[in-house]
Amino acid sequence: MPDRANGGRNQRVFSHTRAMSFPGQCEGISMTYSGRSAIAIAAVSAAIILIGASSVLAGTTGRIRGRVLDSQSQAPVAGAEVTASSPSQVAKETTTASGGYVFVSLAPDTYTLTVVKSGYNTTTKPGLTVLADQEQDVDIALQRSVATLGTVTVRSGSSLLKPGTTSDVYSINVAGATAAKALGGPGGIDQAYASMASVPGINLPQGQQGWYQTVYIRGGDQDQVGWELDGIPANRSYDNAPMTMLSNIGQQELQVYTGGTLATADASGISGYVNQVIKKGTYPAYADIVLGIGFPSYYNKASLEFGDATPDGRFSYYAAFASSLQNYRYIDQSNGAGAGGYFYPLNIPSTFPSNINAGSQDIYTGGSPLTFAPGQSYGIYQTRDHENVVNLHYALPHHNDANSDDLQFLYLSSYLLTWYYSSINDLGGQTNVYSTNGGAVIPWQDGFVYTGPMYAPLAANNTPVYLFPSAPSHVPFSALPTAAQDGNSNSVSIEKVQYQRNFNSRSYLRVFGYWLYSDWFINGPLSNFLPFGAEVADYELPVHQYGVSASYTNQINDQNLLSASIYDQFATVQRYSTTNGFPGSTTGSGVAAQITNDINPFVAGECYNNAGAVSSCFSSANRGTLSNPLPFPAVSGVWYVTANGYRANLSQVNPLFRAAAVSDSWRPNDRWTVNLGVRFENYTFNLPDTVDGYPARAFWFAAYNREFCLVPGVLSPEQNPAFTTTSCAAEFGPGATPVNLQNQSSGTQSNSITQPRLGLTYAAGADDVIRGSYGLFARPPDSRDAAYNTVQQDLASFVGTNLVPYGYFTPQKPIYPDKSWNGDLSWEHHFKDTSVSFKLTPFYRSTENQLQQFILNPLTGLFGSINDGHQTSEGVEFALSAGNFNADGWSGQLAYTYTHSQIVYTDFINGHNVIDNINTYITQYNQYTSACAGLATVQCSPNGQPNTLSFQCFHTTGVGYNGPCAVGDITNPYYALAAQPLLNRSAAYTTYDLIPSPFAAANGYATPEVASLIVQYKKGPLTVVPSMTFSSGASYGSPLSVPGYAPNSCTAAQAGTNAANTTSCGGFVFIPDPYTNQFDNLGAFKQPSRFTLNVQLGYQVTQAIKATLTMTGIVDQCNQRGYVWDYPTTCVYSSLPSSILPPSGNFLTPAATPIQLKYPYAMWLNNNNTGAVGVKNPFQAAFTVEFKPRI
Repeated sequence: MPDRANGGRNQRVFSHTRAMSFPGQCEGISMTYSGRSAIAIAAVSAAIILIGASSVLAGTTGRIRGRVLDSQSQAPVAGAEVTASSPSQVAKETTTASGGYVFVSLAPDTYTLTVVKSGYNTTTKPGLTVLADQEQDVDIALQRSVATLGTVTVRSGSSLLKPGTTSDVYSINVAGATAAKALGGPGGIDQAYASMASVPGINLPQGQQGWYQTVYIRGGDQDQVGWELDGIPANRSYDNAPMTMLSNIGQQELQVYTGGTLATADASGISGYVNQVIKKGTYPAYADIVLGIGFPSYYNKASLEFGDATPDGRFSYYAAFASSLQNYRYIDQSNGAGAGGYFYPLNIPSTFPSNINAGSQDIYTGGSPLTFAPGQSYGIYQTRDHENVVNLHYALPHHNDANSDDLQFLYLSSYLLTWYYSSINDLGGQTNVYSTNGGAVIPWQDGFVYTGPMYAPLAANNTPVYLFPSAPSHVPFSALPTAAQDGNSNSVSIEKVQYQRNFNSRSYLRVFGYWLYSDWFINGPLSNFLPFGAEVADYELPVHQYGVSASYTNQINDQNLLSASIYDQFATVQRYSTTNGFPGSTTGSGVAAQITNDINPFVAGECYNNAGAVSSCFSSANRGTLSNPLPFPAVSGVWYVTANGYRANLSQVNPLFRAAAVSDSWRPNDRWTVNLGVRFENYTFNLPDTVDGYPARAFWFAAYNREFCLVPGVLSPEQNPAFTTTSCAAEFGPGATPVNLQNQSSGTQSNSITQPRLGLTYAAGADDVIRGSYGLFARPPDSRDAAYNTVQQDLASFVGTNLVPYGYFTPQKPIYPDKSWNGDLSWEHHFKDTSVSFKLTPFYRSTENQLQQFILNPLTGLFGSINDGHQTSEGVEFALSAGNFNADGWSGQLAYTYTHSQIVYTDFINGHNVIDNINTYITQYNQYTSACAGLATVQCSPNGQPNTLSFQCFHTTGVGYNGPCAVGDITNPYYALAAQPLLNRSAAYTTYDLIPSPFAAANGYATPEVASLIVQYKKGPLTVVPSMTFSSGASYGSPLSVPGYAPNSCTAAQAGTNAANTTSCGGFVFIPDPYTNQFDNLGAFKQPSRFTLNVQLGYQVTQAIKATLTMTGIVDQCNQRGYVWDYPTTCVYSSLPSSILPPSGNFLTPAATPIQLKYPYAMWLNNNNTGAVGVKNPFQAAFTVEFKPRI
């Protein structure tokens, strides 16, 4: 671990990349590139200058093959010359004796096939779209010439018919992406996410911005999607997120695979797969300049693209640079001022007598006023995106034939800076925000740390100031600027070198290596202070990934196209995330962090109090702080330093993935194509050392094991007040045992899986193709889940709190790849003599060992995944395409998807499952009902012992009794109510991205119906493109949404009554939803359906200038379902904003409850990745002017 307290400097833990700046302090963007990126930029610039203008081929290629036949006799035509031509590439082949031809390596583009043979009319077939890593079968019938040579043009191949393409893949070219750019709303006009919304099988929720926008394919979760960039696997091994910004700049083609991915594809995904292909240079040279502005919210954009190739095609280049700055508003142009149900909690003071703090949840019980901030708080305020792409190709001619080899160098860098509505000004101003600090100014959350030796006596003068990370220079603990916002930065740098050896026109070997760096930094100077702040104080996730791939393709005969590939990928991952403030204190003085214990160094884990008696090692009364490290003389034992003030979670698992694949695309005749393949993958994780460098760690594991017990029916370990686990059963009852955590360290974890895959197409006629696929698809588990570590010495408390509830007793967690059997069947049809075609695809997916995400710690955004699910998804996709977006007249496309997804939860290693853990909370409520008196059933007792809480009344000491309740005692409000049924642990439930936890994650993602429609009318220079989206809405609901006071925890009644004074109650249980009178099941409610309408207007001013006006949110209608908490501006409901805010439940009467805390559900704030806010989008327009200068 680097020394982070170096003379008061405020450095990042991983300080080799860009730093963030704070609005109001350092205007603009601080961009300090790594040395490797700077060298790459210099090398690329030099190459362009020295070699000159030319062209480039995409890093991945596709194939066209077929036969040339006599139109009358259907006999093969040998010796015909077949030419495939596009702006990207021109290739020629001569047909074999059986009439066969093949182009095994074509750059993705739209091609025209031309066939010339003496005695026959020249025949052309335009509009054939070549997809990367896919093949098409194109047979051409030649007509014999009679007197004069003629030319015959056959139907365009640009329809949805793709004979020979066995994958269910949709390709979006530049024209299609332009027409679809409004589908993603204002946050997607410069990114490829909008294009994804134009194809079936995809669910792209509205209202997103920035990086890692949520994409669901065929009912799978967002982390089940595989991502590639120009053939480079781009899934981050830490959490399977994409390491690419999906910018439109430089995009030649976007391919969305919803099924049937080939065995040789290296990106790992079990629900779908997206590949972005980079543009190439062509001859003659071209350039494209785009300038844009937006309104009413601020929007600026500038981009430059240019490319060229030498006339002989020997060298080519493409380069693009783009920068944009965009602000966002929500609901309307006033950010929903005055809109009902639109709020964010700022402070619910737990130090006031009229409040309680229960399990880190501030439950409001009246009295002192609450403080709320505007509803857009912690939604994205602004994104600043910078993109650079350079793609170079050089053809190396052969000496002994006319072929040439290809050498490619690709460089891409992206930097996306995101600011949130989170400054003091944004949250309601100084008066509103300072009220959380007793009216005092909020300072920078600087701190102190101890830098002396650990697990040793205290060394003097070793507590320097630690400035808040990435903060501008300031006086320690001085006032935080009122304009300083929490921010989020993502950057990517990719360098790829590829060599393709073309042995002949029918076979090649392609080898490439790449270097990929990505990072994700979160910085929350104000969130670190505020109890409900949505940003982590300091989150750092740099990833260095290296990979090499080799693939061989050979058309060994006219029937068989063999492909084989191998792939190796290694990554170094270091994730750092602060917890409980930064570096470990949230007090203004920054000296309250506990660092010492009075211990017996010869008996591990034994601590003493000020009287010299054995006591808790975890109690603040027995520990010294940075400001007072020796609080009392040691009567027994000695004072040792057991912590240093640092508190952060670490992930240091380094993955090594390997794969090998082979496939045969077999065309036994002119109708059938069968692709049979198999893929083998191995996922190995190198686990971190959690012992070396942590001298006090053994002490803390011993202390935890001495003090904590496992209690049946209680999810987390319970601390024994006797401070020894030898008496667990005596203290907690039968079945209670010592927790016995172990610090398992280092080593590896490895899993392998073999994946067979089958795809086929059948050409039923000139206008009909039947396509199908079936196979096994796997993805590696997230590296974050294989092992956990902390900066602080006390790793044991982390394991006990976060992992023991799921059956894990070490910082290492066995984790396995999940897999899915995916099948589909398509009917592709073209309407004769029209440009209209459709594709209808029923599909089915069945997962095994599915990884399900949990919130391990909602306060720090710590997630984890466990193998515990079997999901099935079934449905149908429908695509309709008409016309050509590049041609005059009407054109358009329709995408519709119906999906039904459910999951059955399987057991954790401790024999429990997701539903069992939820049922524990329901059982805790049932204990108070008369129906459960004395019962030991699962419904009535969480620990299998006879229930002892079913009483009509409780004394203020917590002792229960039956009979009339005396004045001053506490009436049990649940006694006369029915016991609630438990959820069925074996039932199928709608799918949730995160399993519901207390007051968090109440919304699912399975959406039955989604649709998009693009209609274009083009006449001369004018283009009009309305586009629409529809979503039927997902489901939501959680049984862990409403708190109720535990009557046996109340120490006072209301004056003169036997009703609880809830301000005296120190504990709570979850109670039924008062609006439904039951515990809400997962998926109990339906989200509003949503309809959006956008319009683009384009005008070709001159041949070189085009103006476009893109208007999003012309209509954004969210149709409510009639629930009592509905608001017309809310589109997505979930737990109350912040995911740690509970409603007041029965702690207050309905009349006394603030409206913000009255209901269990409100608008959703997805602050995990994109900052999306679950409300309507206001109208936004972007006006761009495109210049195409002549070069």
